[in-house]
Amino acid sequence: METPEASTPIFTLTVEKFEPLFKGWIKEVLASEKSEEPTNVFYSRYDISKLLRISLPTLSRYISLGIITGHRVGNRILFSQDDIDKALREIKKA
Repeated sequence: METPEASTPIFTLTVEKFEPLFKGWIKEVLASEKSEEPTNVFYSRYDISKLLRISLPTLSRYISLGIITGHRVGNRILFSQDDIDKALREIKKA
């Protein structure tokens, strides 16, 4: 199948010629979207309590004991994925 020239208007293309072009454009966009990974995702106290299935008072106690650390931004406390991973320790059997 021959590809249309770059100067060919889209409205003059047949469905057979337009479909592969459109699919190619969509694949390029989706590939570029997937390659962009979110950096430094932060979670609120509420998000962490739901994720760990603990209450907010328990989470506050863990913070004061140093079991989990967070980052204060104004009046909010935010937690990164690294903070969560450090707090979750593997149980070692003796």
